[in-house]
Amino acid sequence: MASDVELSLEEDAAMSQLLPFERQMVEELLADDGLCVMAAGLSWHRVATVLVRLQYGRCRLDGQGGAMLVLGATEAQRASLKAELLRMTRTEASIR
Repeated sequence: MASDVELSLEEDAAMSQLLPFERQMVEELLADDGLCVMAAGLSWHRVATVLVRLQYGRCRLDGQGGAMLVLGATEAQRASLKAELLRMTRTEASIR
């Protein structure tokens, strides 16, 4: 699917940290409401992190709503998601 989703500079910075297949998943989820089921080894935390950041940005700027659920995550997986959010935030700040 070609990207029909227009991204802000902040969103594009977040997306630039993804591998091509991860970026495609995020673009498809942003284009339409969807459900994404990923195997444990497919760096789900990177995709989830970008989706959380993009959703936060859109709610803050546009007042858009939405939800994202991460079901069945272990404590270690939740910690990994939090660490990835912090890492991504630091990386984006150093780019600016």
